[in-house]
Amino acid sequence: MPSAQDYVELAERLIEDHADFESAARLLEWASELEPSSETLKKLALCLMKCDQGERALEVAREAVLQNAGDPVAQNALGIALADQVHEREAFEAFGRAIELDPTAYEAYFNRAAVAFQFARYDEAAADFVRGIVVEGNLLAHRLQYSSVQLELQAADAVVHQIPRFRDEAGPEYADAFRVLSIVREFLSSTKDFPRSAGKRTRVRRDLAWSIPVLRFVARTKERERDVKKSRRNGRLLDLAIRLAPEDSALRWSRFHLLRFQDADPRVGEDLEFLIRRHAACGTVRDAWISHLQAVDEHDRAFEENEVWLEQDPDCCEALRNRASMLERREEHLSALDVWNRLIDLYAEEEYEWDWDFSLYLFLDRADCLAKLGRSQEAEHELNRAVRMEKEFREREGDREGYGAAQLQRANFYMDEGRFREALGDLDECIEASPRIPYLHEERAKCREALGDTEGARQDRERSEKGEEEEE
Repeated sequence: MPSAQDYVELAERLIEDHADFESAARLLEWASELEPSSETLKKLALCLMKCDQGERALEVAREAVLQNAGDPVAQNALGIALADQVHEREAFEAFGRAIELDPTAYEAYFNRAAVAFQFARYDEAAADFVRGIVVEGNLLAHRLQYSSVQLELQAADAVVHQIPRFRDEAGPEYADAFRVLSIVREFLSSTKDFPRSAGKRTRVRRDLAWSIPVLRFVARTKERERDVKKSRRNGRLLDLAIRLAPEDSALRWSRFHLLRFQDADPRVGEDLEFLIRRHAACGTVRDAWISHLQAVDEHDRAFEENEVWLEQDPDCCEALRNRASMLERREEHLSALDVWNRLIDLYAEEEYEWDWDFSLYLFLDRADCLAKLGRSQEAEHELNRAVRMEKEFREREGDREGYGAAQLQRANFYMDEGRFREALGDLDECIEASPRIPYLHEERAKCREALGDTEGARQDRERSEKGEEEEE
């Protein structure tokens, strides 16, 4: 005899493959008779609503919640069933319980927003729509699998298509808020654009405690188009979203990321202060906060914050790297070298296989520190090792684009040591790989000048100036 699970699986297949909700409901009824679990009952409730059996669906949804009041999906199903039977106030409370149980339950945000809209509670509706969009974007971005997803934002559609009435009743400011939602929805609906934007343009850090929201992807897309007006517009939209939902961490991170190179902008400090209070355990947030403190010349405070981080997590890679860099800034190179050594012992070999450039820059940083201490032979040995590592990896990956960072640093080291002929060899290779970078031509001009090749130096300077003009 089939088990309850067999009936459930068959019902799911009927829904997915044939949208046959009536047959699926019968199977789920049988499954619930065999094993009346909350999981089966909430699926049955949603299925019954699709079959226009609203009263029976509400009865089943209440039973599912009685069996497991701590299940956010069951609470959401109860809310939908209540709303379907026009019990809006109870539905609003049920969606609220679902959100309390699971803050990532984006459907509950949309559902509660739709109910709030019916009550003309426009502030709450707008805030819930913004949160729902952000949370859903987080989940999609985290999975990076969008090609087969069909978004069904009926609640969002209902409001977007009723904007004329909404404008009349709520005023123009909130109509702008819903334009944010329509922009994001349009972006999410583009199945060909989403993987490119999310996968190739953004590397989600592994220590990020919460995913980067979809609004960030929208802003980054506009940045990539080099459309300053659109980028500014996204900044204004984020300002509006934050006014609607000031406690939303994902929105704060979005705005910080959009403004991350504008440390003088007071919103950067404001957002990071908010984030560090709420997410002090998140390595990415702490690292961004410490970097910001250094950018605004609060170096002592940055050092203290970093030391607190290290007390809590003595082997934290980012915190150790910050300490080494800060010690070098204080010209405490010997102490910095100890930290670089420790970092390499802890991480270099482990990280090499999946994040080779991370390991590479550890060796380059240590080489730079050794050079500052006057230990030239050791520095050169480290640079040679880094150049070999970089070439091996790039050959293995078939990556032929661009010059090597290690080779350029070795060229600069040779120039500082007065070994211009060896520096010239490295610079020739760098320029062969990237002939249009002005800085490389400027460095080679200095090198050729030191070797007495004035004509070659002149040609390189001309190429450098031409490249700068093209960039402008």
